[in-house]
Amino acid sequence: MRALRSEPEQRISVQGRQWMQQDGSYPHDPGAWSARSVLVMGVCGTGKSTIGKALAEALGAAFLDADDYHAPDAVARMRRGEPLTDAHRWAWLDRIADAAAAVPGRAVIGCSALKRAYRDRLSARLGPLCIVYLHGDRALVSRRMAGRPDHFMPRSLIDSQFGDLEPPRGADVLRTDIDRPISDIVAEACAFAGGAARRGA
Repeated sequence: MRALRSEPEQRISVQGRQWMQQDGSYPHDPGAWSARSVLVMGVCGTGKSTIGKALAEALGAAFLDADDYHAPDAVARMRRGEPLTDAHRWAWLDRIADAAAAVPGRAVIGCSALKRAYRDRLSARLGPLCIVYLHGDRALVSRRMAGRPDHFMPRSLIDSQFGDLEPPRGADVLRTDIDRPISDIVAEACAFAGGAARRGA
């Protein structure tokens, strides 16, 4: 007997059909490779945690928030308005990758992963990544950051985030703009990541 899916998963699956082509494929087709891990990435304030959690629920996957893996000194540095360097980020990325690798099933990772080298660091440990790139302009990101004053990442670091950003490209990447309803973004990402899972099955 086929197990019934949860209401959120059913809702997102139905919404996601609008991105399915007649042959059952998707406009962004990652091809015949196995992506056990889904990376939801972007600069601060793009909604990685919110969208990542909803996507993980829809896919029946575990969600890992990269913010939870920062060392205390790195958090303190960001609170002071000091951007992290590559040296700060390598161990952080390794902790994230180790946690995702320990997940028995599929994992959705919400992580800035701004540079290609950071994404390569994760994929070296986890294998091919299905990447959902949350794109937003500075003005929108700044407004969003103003709405979360208690977060350790201050608005003053927005420029450094965009300065480090190396937008991902390729068949394994879905770029989606964040100035849309969250439900639409999650549905599109679910269709994309679900297609990746079927081709890797």
